Amino acid sequence: MITPSITPTYLISGDFLEFEELFEKTFPHMIHFKKGDTIFRLTDDRSQYCYYILRGIATFTLHHESGREKGTTFRGKGSIFPLYYTFEKTTLESYLEVIAFTEMTVFKIDKPSLQKLMTDNPAIALRMCDAWGRYASSLLFITADQVFETAESRISNFLYICCNSPELCRNNIIHMTHAEIGMVTGLTREQISRTLGSLKKKGIVDMNRGRIQILSKVC
Repeated sequence: MITPSITPTYLISGDFLEFEELFEKTFPHMIHFKKGDTIFRLTDDRSQYCYYILRGIATFTLHHESGREKGTTFRGKGSIFPLYYTFEKTTLESYLEVIAFTEMTVFKIDKPSLQKLMTDNPAIALRMCDAWGRYASSLLFITADQVFETAESRISNFLYICCNSPELCRNNIIHMTHAEIGMVTGLTREQISRTLGSLKKKGIVDMNRGRIQILSKVC
């Protein structure tokens, strides 16, 4: 499998893990989501709440006016979404939705309380700045990957990155459908089927319905 020349990630997790005990004391409102549940659409919930992930994975999905969808990043344990901001509206928000990729447990955090917590604890505010930077770097990698790389490179990069994310890959097995991979990579199901078939012939992956086993990390 192709090894990316930089160290990007599709899964953002752990940024605020060291503050989890403080969050639990400050924001005891715990919510559970089932796989596929819509956690929020920013159109409806623009500036009221953020969520801290205790368990599970969320995915950010952009809905284009053409009807197509595009996944951007995954969020895992120890992350906050959306990251804190003070502005009220951007054009993009009307197209953004956050969905539970797995079963999830989160703390629901109202923004005024989070703002006060960051004011009282500058370390959290600095971590929020770092989290924004990490998010921006991930989006830049995804953009460059889709513009410059072939379908095989895009899928290989995606699978390789998943392999290094324990929440997405266990025992070298990734549980994702072609549709889910397509939402992230921007490829059609036909392109994904053809590319995975090629990788299978090379002995790099093995496949079952909704299950991809990584046999080799070297192409």
